[in-house]
Amino acid sequence: MGLLERKWLQAFQADLTASLTIGMTNLSALIDYMRAPDRLYARVDDEAGGRIQALKRRIKFRIRWFLYRRAIRQLFSGFIALGLDAALVKAPHTLIKLLRSYIDCRLDVDQRVQAQLFHYRWAIARWGARVVESFLSSESRSLWRYTFDNGSCELILCKATRMAREGELEIRLVYSGVVLESLAFSVIPDPQSPQEACVWVGGVQGALEQRELTKALTQQLARLRPTTVLVIALKAFSVASEVKRIYAVGDNAHVFSRYRLSLRQRRKRIYDQLWREMEAENLDGACWVFSPKLSLRSPAEVKSQKRSELQRKNRWKQQIFDEVACQIQTLTAIPQSELALTGSALDAQVQP
Repeated sequence: MGLLERKWLQAFQADLTASLTIGMTNLSALIDYMRAPDRLYARVDDEAGGRIQALKRRIKFRIRWFLYRRAIRQLFSGFIALGLDAALVKAPHTLIKLLRSYIDCRLDVDQRVQAQLFHYRWAIARWGARVVESFLSSESRSLWRYTFDNGSCELILCKATRMAREGELEIRLVYSGVVLESLAFSVIPDPQSPQEACVWVGGVQGALEQRELTKALTQQLARLRPTTVLVIALKAFSVASEVKRIYAVGDNAHVFSRYRLSLRQRRKRIYDQLWREMEAENLDGACWVFSPKLSLRSPAEVKSQKRSELQRKNRWKQQIFDEVACQIQTLTAIPQSELALTGSALDAQVQP
């Protein structure tokens, strides 16, 4: 064991001794992770890319863990105080998000910790610990479903997996069993009013090879694009959750924006253009804000030959919005047996 590693473990164990003044129920695994973080790393890394790449990732993990050890202690203590220790053992990736850029590349490590803890405090206060634990256990909730002649379409709310650094929750648009597009977000303090909560969108991803399915669904929904459907669902989530504002990262604030090589390629969207099309307001050149209120275009604004199509589109928007809002409002009253739609089978279909 090298000098740096010995100092790292000694310092972290000292932090551990100072912080473990809380109950010991279900803490053994988390304590083990804090004392021997390599065991946590072994659960979250798949050793992909060969031995050299795996070694580089392990070294980076150790350095970050040593540098951010006090923030990690604060995060672990916060999760334990919320009673989420048992659930987080099943979701180890949640414990290491703060080691790299999270939801917004401009946040420092302390801001990342506060944002992550705020989300779970808000979720527990809003839905209860049992619902939050079910999401951490990779269970999902169907928000809206419609069956067409040639397939079914569904909106699903679940824990962010492939988009873990872009948010805590994820809304997925599934058509004929394939995830066409996903939107990741968290609930954090409102930058304009820190005492209130806001929804923060960290990213939107789509399955690039599913263009034919995307085209087919767009035609079925009166030319509503998948991204528009996801934004409507997010607005319904916000209204049902009594959140007043939605923020979204722009091109300069996305978590991969400051990378120069391969990781930068994961930002496949031009976010500034996307949010401009959604009629969002640019705040500081890096993020956008828009109201969760659903806006429907008046038929009087279009030519007479296009009014019937606009009316169909408005009906779809209203139907999706109303159903998603209803599902979110009843989330706290869901029996455990109904929260059993597992998202793991869909994870493999989401493009990284």
